[in-house]
Amino acid sequence: MRVLLIGYSRIAQKRALPAFHVLPEVASIDIATQRQLDPVLLRAQHSKLNVVYFDYAQALRETNADLVYVSTVNSDHAYWVEQALDANRHVVVDKPAFIRLDAAERLTALAQTKNLCLAECIVFRHHPQAIAAKQAFASANIRPSKAIATFSFPMFAADNFRLNKQQGGGALFDLGPYAIGAGNYAFDARPIDIQCRVTAWHNEVDVAFSLMATYPNQQVLIGHFGFNTEYCNTLELLGAGMYVRFDKAFTTLPTVDTLLQIRANNQPRELFPARGDTFALFFGEVIARIQAGTHQQFSQNLLDDARDLLSLIDK
Repeated sequence: MRVLLIGYSRIAQKRALPAFHVLPEVASIDIATQRQLDPVLLRAQHSKLNVVYFDYAQALRETNADLVYVSTVNSDHAYWVEQALDANRHVVVDKPAFIRLDAAERLTALAQTKNLCLAECIVFRHHPQAIAAKQAFASANIRPSKAIATFSFPMFAADNFRLNKQQGGGALFDLGPYAIGAGNYAFDARPIDIQCRVTAWHNEVDVAFSLMATYPNQQVLIGHFGFNTEYCNTLELLGAGMYVRFDKAFTTLPTVDTLLQIRANNQPRELFPARGDTFALFFGEVIARIQAGTHQQFSQNLLDDARDLLSLIDK
């Protein structure tokens, strides 16, 4: 599998590119960037690097990549996803995939028509700690009924696009995908209803929100997300006779040990899951499903998540 990266973002540098390098399925990487970077230095940093482009459109015309990873500012996602699909490439796009529902509907339909993969890069559910937490419930034959999610951290620098409304900034766009994803992960279901309140603003941009989402079988997610507090990144799952809590829930580094705090029938215990590179695990699954021709669920998940996320924006 050959990969083209459109946008040399921080998340692409820190997480996606290292993941591509450890995946044996990835044979080569092209990078398209609008930054003035030295190709020689890039080649020294990235052993699988093939071609460096300084124009996104030229990259799509000339690359031989099978898969395009779009990692630009949020407002540009729809344009470059469409260009990549029109060029008959499979696509993974950073979260939030799209900031307009009509774009999500149109581009998922285009991907399905062309039998191309279109996936949103939501990776936390692939970490061994997330899998182990669900297995703790399953092994006790208990279903989680409540989830409490918190992902909040200090303010970005003033020039960060997440504080720019025109570029698709704001906590709802940046962290809303984690809120939607937390409920889907906890309950294996889509929400019936979501009540959301923005709790802080920075100029015209929302920087914190709280929500309560209800799911089938009387299941409930309560969450707080934002970038105006000290760092907190936790997920708690509760059910009849079972409680599981873990930190670094949404952005777990591959070199960090993780801990599940479990209480079952009022007896506490600790579990230390294996380390894991969530980006490598996610991209590995995407590539495997592309090769097997079973990737269609990715675009459906993207569309469902977009509908849920953008319902928050409209309220």
